[in-house]
Amino acid sequence: MAKLCIKALQAGIEVEYTQELIRRFHLSPDQSSIHLENWPWPLKIFTLGRFELLKEEKPIPSSRKIQQKPLALLKALIALGGKGVREEQLSDIPLAGSGWG
Repeated sequence: MAKLCIKALQAGIEVEYTQELIRRFHLSPDQSSIHLENWPWPLKIFTLGRFELLKEEKPIPSSRKIQQKPLALLKALIALGGKGVREEQLSDIPLAGSGWG
């Protein structure tokens, strides 16, 4: 079923209905299709050109309620490549007031 949904999204066929099916059945794309921008991921993180978090397709507002340190840590992880980042690398970065947050 996931393969069929991938084909439908790629072709632009019944996108909203397809996204609802994906959500309802908790489908996941295969590795070759994870780039699909219209896949209804529960959380999307945009990093190139802008930093934006979307939860269920809605922007997470940047407010005082959001804890800034975890957000700065996420940005640092992404900037350092996202994979294989050692704890020591993160602990060496002064997150507060460094432009990461």
